[in-house]
Amino acid sequence: MKNYQIRLNQKQLELIQKSLDLYSRLQCGQLKELSNNFSSPFQDRLNDNNREEVTDCVNTIKTIIYPELSTSSSFGIFGPQTPDSAKIAYDMIQVIRYKIAWSNNPEGGITINFDSPLKCSSEPMIDVEKIISTRLDYFINSLSGKTKNKFIEYVEKTGLNDMNIATLKSEKKDIDFNLIAEDIMNPKNKTEITEL
Repeated sequence: MKNYQIRLNQKQLELIQKSLDLYSRLQCGQLKELSNNFSSPFQDRLNDNNREEVTDCVNTIKTIIYPELSTSSSFGIFGPQTPDSAKIAYDMIQVIRYKIAWSNNPEGGITINFDSPLKCSSEPMIDVEKIISTRLDYFINSLSGKTKNKFIEYVEKTGLNDMNIATLKSEKKDIDFNLIAEDIMNPKNKTEITEL
């Protein structure tokens, strides 16, 4: 099977997670999620006068597509009736939410988002990795241990990336990554590139 790589920012990744969640739920028979996932201005159109009408329409569609389910029931994600595509989407959701949770809160947390993804489908789990900067990749990969972790923290804190590296070079400001890494580990004589 062929593999593909996509580069996304966190907002785009979160939108993919939400889309996969809706897709997986619909495949399991949770059609009520249709009316729960509208954004403004569409959500604003749902009110006390028409919400019941929308619910009735969704329930009618559900009885046609899923006659074996009541209006309030659905297939379980691990159930044999659940399509494999819903299970694949669920696996993808788990990996994405796990990576975002740990990226946003490296100290961890107690929600399900911090739990290791539990495989549900027959497909391999996706791989989601945070990208810092393509020009910094080689240097960061040459580091190890605490130096590597501290340098990654520095890059994230200062916003060091391809664009501002190019700007600094055009302004004839040279960046010595080795010196920065050395200064991070020995803060007595710190190099001042804290805001770019």
